[in-house]
Amino acid sequence: MNELTMSGATATVKWGYRDAAVVGSWSIRGHAQGGGSLTAKIISSDAFRVTQAPLTFVHPNGKWTWPVLTMQITDHTLNAELGP
Repeated sequence: MNELTMSGATATVKWGYRDAAVVGSWSIRGHAQGGGSLTAKIISSDAFRVTQAPLTFVHPNGKWTWPVLTMQITDHTLNAELGP
């Protein structure tokens, strides 16, 4: 089974075109075909927007995106399950 690990210094969680959360250090552990688990440090978030659907995790290059299936924010840490 192929596993993919990706990390970065910044990224966003979007609700449509609006920022629901801006994250700092983040990492994804998942499969090459898509989806996986995201862990990230919250820089800023909008309490209303992070509860809306659909949410999308957007890589800083703007070309790679993943749908957020579930998300929890605890003590400035975001944990989410991403779809393919």
